[in-house]
Amino acid sequence: MESARYRVLLRVKDASELATIEADTGCMPRRRLEDGTLEIVAEIDADAIKKLKRKRTVQMEVLANATEEGKRSAGEVSRGNRYADGKLPKPLGLREVRRVD
Repeated sequence: MESARYRVLLRVKDASELATIEADTGCMPRRRLEDGTLEIVAEIDADAIKKLKRKRTVQMEVLANATEEGKRSAGEVSRGNRYADGKLPKPLGLREVRRVD
């Protein structure tokens, strides 16, 4: 079974402090604060949270359970036919052309 993933806000002085942690920061926001601290939003698992709690140089705030967010957003996607008559429209190239002579 896959372990839960969490979206967290990390504050560090140097990004190399996160080298030992498997953190997915792909397209998450990062910004440098006025005091030089780097603020990173990342997605990590429960084991990484335990490791980060032991580090004194990393401040961490858990924002959300990413696993639950994913399940909830998947449930909001409509998989039904959104056309009233139940027919999908034909692409322009497949429609019949009526010629008037």
